[in-house]
Amino acid sequence: MADLSAELAFAREAAVKACSLAETLREKFQNQSIIKSDRSPVTIADYAVQALIGGLLESAFPNDILVGEENAGLLKSQHSELLPEIQKHLSVFLHSVTTDSILKWVGEGKLSAGKRAWILDPIDGTKGFIRGGQYAVSLGLLENHIVTLGVLGCPKLTDKYFTKPGILAWAVRGQGSFYAALDNLAQAKPLKVS
Repeated sequence: MADLSAELAFAREAAVKACSLAETLREKFQNQSIIKSDRSPVTIADYAVQALIGGLLESAFPNDILVGEENAGLLKSQHSELLPEIQKHLSVFLHSVTTDSILKWVGEGKLSAGKRAWILDPIDGTKGFIRGGQYAVSLGLLENHIVTLGVLGCPKLTDKYFTKPGILAWAVRGQGSFYAALDNLAQAKPLKVS
């Protein structure tokens, strides 16, 4: 089994940053969404989180690809008014953020054969996000079309072991599953199902 410690460290750090960004944007743009052609909602946070993960991935693993739920084509054409706001918020986490880099990082959401790919749902549960309820940032790594690791950032989820909301859960194939408070990943606990 390959050592995925660098990939897990990246995924955990990226998810924590993505949750922070999502919460900032949720608070600023409460109840604002756009309806896509498939009648599902999309928010500025969907695009911003996908761009953030794309930018972080480009630095950490430049040969890997990101396959995200959102599409840069829509951001470029129908939702271009969001770009300056996304750029402003991404600059907290990434250097040299431009409109072109945002569009590149969001990407086209296509999986290429033979490449290692990170699969992302930037705001999993957009309706919950819009209402101020539960949602997650979901990120997984596919190698040869097999999921080898995954993280789930849940900024609104509570647990009896942690004093404030926000949980990160993660798993690496064959190594178990764990969770911790978003603000203290060092205090991880084994994740068990009932």
